[in-house]
Amino acid sequence: MQLRFQSFLVALALMFVLGCNRQVPTAVPGPAPLAVSSQLEAALAIQNPIQRDEALGAVAQTAADAGNGGIAMNAVAAIMNPIAKDEIAAQSAGKLAKAGKGAEATAIAKIIQNPIKRDKTLLDLSKL
Repeated sequence: MQLRFQSFLVALALMFVLGCNRQVPTAVPGPAPLAVSSQLEAALAIQNPIQRDEALGAVAQTAADAGNGGIAMNAVAAIMNPIAKDEIAAQSAGKLAKAGKGAEATAIAKIIQNPIKRDKTLLDLSKL
């Protein structure tokens, strides 16, 4: 019985020592995301208009999140679907305004074609 207990203690000690020294795996860094300007360039090169508009919308949102009004404006302006363009413009304007980029937010809001949506977006911007 005592031999079994000693074996248990040795095994426990080994588990403790080995467990404490075990290296925690770290995340292997993947490739860095493209710069927003490169994302815009890639999106503009897409031939399928539906996919291009989808990619441009994503680029506009990413640029607006980063406070880059110029890239956001270029991405929004290149969207062909007027409904999608207005929606992405309104979202981008709101994000830019919250990032302290009021002039750029207003410029993007002004390109919204639907007058009701444009006025609503501008009203929202005036309240921030």
